[in-house]
Amino acid sequence: MRRFLVLVILGIAVSANVHAQCGPPLPAPRVAFVAKAVEPSFIRYTFAVTNHAMFSNVFFTPSPNLPACGLNVNSARTWLDIFNGNGGAYIYGYCALTSSAEMAKLTFAVPKASPQPKSFFITLEDRLCHVTKKSNVAAIP
Repeated sequence: MRRFLVLVILGIAVSANVHAQCGPPLPAPRVAFVAKAVEPSFIRYTFAVTNHAMFSNVFFTPSPNLPACGLNVNSARTWLDIFNGNGGAYIYGYCALTSSAEMAKLTFAVPKASPQPKSFFITLEDRLCHVTKKSNVAAIP
């Protein structure tokens, strides 16, 4: 019984420490298509995370203690990845956003010769606290 009590107390202490380290919970993102632009070799899609103001900037702090993003050893704590809404194929990602305000206007490009997405969604991965949130699927008219 004593051993069980020690394990329960230790579990509560670890949980409290993780919560203090993680801070506020990661909200679920909401995305909306904004515009499409035809470029010489690509079609560029602009979108917004419409609830970006709900995200604490703590999620976008440089995190040299976490794995690097390519050569960027100070990539953000939270990474944003973009996926095709039909089938979930990876399209593009952001690993160095510095604030939630940057999510008000983001882009991704698809080569003209490739099939174009008819919808998309994003995930936000809080790498420090091992939490991933998926957005709604937004249609591309």
